[in-house]
Amino acid sequence: MARLDEPLIGSPSKTKSLFQFLFLGVSLVAILCFSLRLSFHGNSSDLLLMPVSPQVCATTLHPDSCSSTFASAGTTPATAATILGRILEESMQSLPRHVGTVIALTHKGNNGKREAGPLADCLDLMDQTESRLVDSLNAVAGQPTAQGTHADVHTWLSAALTNYVTCLDGLDGTDAKLAMESEVKSSMALLSTSLAVLNQTQPTAEPILGEVLGEFSAWLSPGDRKLLTVDSWDKAVKADVVVAQDGSGKYTTVTAAVNAALVGSGPASSGPDPARHL
Repeated sequence: MARLDEPLIGSPSKTKSLFQFLFLGVSLVAILCFSLRLSFHGNSSDLLLMPVSPQVCATTLHPDSCSSTFASAGTTPATAATILGRILEESMQSLPRHVGTVIALTHKGNNGKREAGPLADCLDLMDQTESRLVDSLNAVAGQPTAQGTHADVHTWLSAALTNYVTCLDGLDGTDAKLAMESEVKSSMALLSTSLAVLNQTQPTAEPILGEVLGEFSAWLSPGDRKLLTVDSWDKAVKADVVVAQDGSGKYTTVTAAVNAALVGSGPASSGPDPARHL
């Protein structure tokens, strides 16, 4: 974002240099996309190697664009990595054109100060979008953990889509809005498809307390598991606290025993894992 004491849009020469730099960077990454296409099948995480059905297009906001992406994938059944790779390639190739449109609108004669700020923001957002797309490409073609890959790519592609929406929102009420909307709508449709694909292959949620081993969670020690499975009348286990309604124990209610343990006094708090007989 531009500082308050700086013009929101730089001079034509600076803007042109920015565009040339961004164009070069994006073009190089686009070439990298093609060179890595073969690695999508071998290096992606298991989640991204899952097959995805074209039926997912029925759940998207842009079913025609989604169907076209599946058709261009060239493999049946297509995997999430294949579809995402195709989307990333097209998105990276389109980005320099989007930047060029912003610059052209910036220097358009009938655009005034009202458009200057939002268009400068759009340039900044395009730069952020490039970073998010590159991050996504690296995750799809790399070797991170399955859940990390899936979660990270979803976050980055969501951010890229949000950047386009934010750019358009800033142009509300300006003549530049329609031109910019027409420019980025195809990229927004592609990113929407990418999120639908990721949602279809999302990981199964783990139990809140971790992996369950038999009847107990993995974090429970073997000694505690044994203690929880013994007969309550087993004489080998000496109870630190006895709760009995008939008054034969130390406490008549569980609440009283728990409160005593919390205070840290009496037999209810004895030992690291006191055994309470009810």
